[in-house]
Amino acid sequence: MNDEILGFEGPQSKPTSLIGKQSNYLCDQVVIAAGPWSGALAKRLGVKLPIEAERGYHLMLGGAKGFKHAVNFHERYVGLTPMTNGLRITGMAEFAGLHAKPKMRRLDAVLKNIRQAVPGIGGSELLRWSGDRPSLPDSLPAIGRTVRAANVLFACGHDHLGMTMAPITGKLVAQLAAGERPDLNLTPYSPDRFK
Repeated sequence: MNDEILGFEGPQSKPTSLIGKQSNYLCDQVVIAAGPWSGALAKRLGVKLPIEAERGYHLMLGGAKGFKHAVNFHERYVGLTPMTNGLRITGMAEFAGLHAKPKMRRLDAVLKNIRQAVPGIGGSELLRWSGDRPSLPDSLPAIGRTVRAANVLFACGHDHLGMTMAPITGKLVAQLAAGERPDLNLTPYSPDRFK
């Protein structure tokens, strides 16, 4: 079942259930892994987690050929990655907040820059996309328990590396949830490091 979690019931120091839009859910432990929405949930527990939505933009070009590997053109602030259905072109991010509408026209500059970096790249535009990435001020994720709530774990704030860091983050959170010592020292990633 998909549901939007709005908050917690029980003592702030040890929530006993999650309050959802559709239902409430009893819990022994909670993992907050809600991307850029994690900060709002943390706040309800008294945890200061200054997570921001870093909006990234990309577009897909179909029919463009000649690239077998990802390439970054730093002088033009664009990068491209060959995908099954074309080339993914990236080159822009902004801090606009979760509720701001994406400015898809920003991709006009990305397209112009890639065509200048790779004259004759060709291809037709297939898709324009934007998405919010959870970013913390020190560019490190929040992984681990909070001292504010004994049964709450955090696994969020991975910037642009959520998919890359998901396997190790999942392993570390599972170790903590099982009462095991994690494979890494999680002190630098503490969700309580922001005072």
